[in-house]
Amino acid sequence: MRLIFLYKFILVIILLMLFFIKPNVIAFATNQNIGSFSVRARIPENQFDKKQSYFDIVMKENSKQVLVVDVINNNKEPITVNVNINAASTNRNGTIEYQVETDPHCTLKLPFNKIAKLDKDKIELGSFAKKQVNILVSTPKEVFDGTILGAIIFTKEKSKQLESTQTIENLFSYVIGVKIHETDKKIEPDFKLTYIKPAVINYKNYITLDIENPKPLIIKNMNITAQIFKDGDKTPLYDFSKKKIDMAPNSVYSLPISLEKEILSNVNYKVIVKIFYNSNNWKLERLFNIKNNETKNINTDKNKITSFINSLDLIIILKTLIITLFLFLIYFIKLNKINYYN
Repeated sequence: MRLIFLYKFILVIILLMLFFIKPNVIAFATNQNIGSFSVRARIPENQFDKKQSYFDIVMKENSKQVLVVDVINNNKEPITVNVNINAASTNRNGTIEYQVETDPHCTLKLPFNKIAKLDKDKIELGSFAKKQVNILVSTPKEVFDGTILGAIIFTKEKSKQLESTQTIENLFSYVIGVKIHETDKKIEPDFKLTYIKPAVINYKNYITLDIENPKPLIIKNMNITAQIFKDGDKTPLYDFSKKKIDMAPNSVYSLPISLEKEILSNVNYKVIVKIFYNSNNWKLERLFNIKNNETKNINTDKNKITSFINSLDLIIILKTLIITLFLFLIYFIKLNKINYYN
């Protein structure tokens, strides 16, 4: 009996440790969840492509239009949905990004979130309720050639019961794209290599090449090759290629190149970027130099991240050991009970 009491006492201690030893991380995911709620764009008469479920509209200069989206709660439980508007940008994966709010590029004259206004940024939906969100779009007096690209984002708010806890809860989002143009004037593509800088991405050292799309034109299926040389050398240190890149109008793509070899400080390098798009090609060249302070900052950031990951790994290992001990204790308690009755 004393042995069983000791087992139970240790079991309580383990459960308390599992409660208090945990990483201070709150995780979330942005996915579409039809079971939670859904959205539907009411396609207007001036829709260019009526087969699409997003807004693809033709407007005139100095005009106004209200876009309407229905938001439906598919559950019995009431929910809250937050609504916001973003201009499109280009992420480092080479895809068009709508959910991350970024500073507009200097060539972007009409960001979507500057010409569009929500009538509400939060919706309370009761059991199986449906409400509509109105988005007022106002075009300027001057005629605009090209494409304005953005999105309306609907995100389910975290439930109030979990606000004060560290419980993981998925935050589901819907994105409805908005593409606006006024004229059918053809926009010729152009690209620029504007900035080169070191970075730490996923705990690894990279050089990022900022490739600019300065035109109000959506870029689809662009291919890129990039080579980095020591200035004066003919053999590249790095040879990189990426295919099927998409870019938002008037945006920058930060092309990441992983550094297997070390880039030395205060040494001149040359990068050659070749871009292939719509049977045309561009060759962009630029000299660059990584300064000492930039290298030090990268190493400091990498050390901080490594330290955090190591501490997180230690916590996971401790939890695994505690859970294993917990399972063994349950087994021994049951075995002891069987021996006691026998």
